[in-house]
Amino acid sequence: ALIREINEELGLNLKTYFFLGKFQIQGLIKYVYYAPMLKTKVDTLTIYEGQYGRWFSMEEIVFEKLITKKDKEIILKFYLSVN
Repeated sequence: ALIREINEELGLNLKTYFFLGKFQIQGLIKYVYYAPMLKTKVDTLTIYEGQYGRWFSMEEIVFEKLITKKDKEIILKFYLSVN
């Protein structure tokens, strides 16, 4: 399902992906995965489903009011796992 959804929403054919963790947020369970990508590929992404996408620096994430505290924790876990 993950590979199909990423293909439908971003037009990407995932070959490799990693499990970041299982998180409970407001009674919902989120299974979070990530995939390595080349910067050139990231810069040309087209979003076919959903509202829009935006890139944030770590500093912007800290101060962005629309990103929940729990989502910030997930982003930090990802950042620490790849750096």
